[in-house]
Amino acid sequence: MEIRAAADQVSTGSSTEVVGAATVRGRMRRARGDIDGRSAIAKRAQRLMGRFVGALGGHVSPVTMVQVRRAAELVVTAEQLRANALRGEPVDLLAMVRLENLATRAVAALGIDHREPATAPLAEHNAAVGIEELVAP
Repeated sequence: MEIRAAADQVSTGSSTEVVGAATVRGRMRRARGDIDGRSAIAKRAQRLMGRFVGALGGHVSPVTMVQVRRAAELVVTAEQLRANALRGEPVDLLAMVRLENLATRAVAALGIDHREPATAPLAEHNAAVGIEELVAP
């Protein structure tokens, strides 16, 4: 596809179509698979992508970014399907389980350790921050 910005024309090989620049940008965005970004689902996917990238150290390669985007989109889709099921809408349960499994494997493939760090027992924590132990009368 050849784009001529001055004439706002898109050449598809055999014919030339005159369209607006916004239409060309929209078509290119959809062809790349970009999501709109304004819906609640898209915002959730973007937040997950940010968390995944942060957990991977902040800077990732383009290949890893594709994996991050895929994992975030799968997680959001699985969450939405589960929410539909919980609302009582008809959902293919087998498809939901498979999608959740796929999302889990996509996140695991990123190599993110999602477990919480081990915490000290409460008494040790209280002593460390200067809280005295309460004694019953």
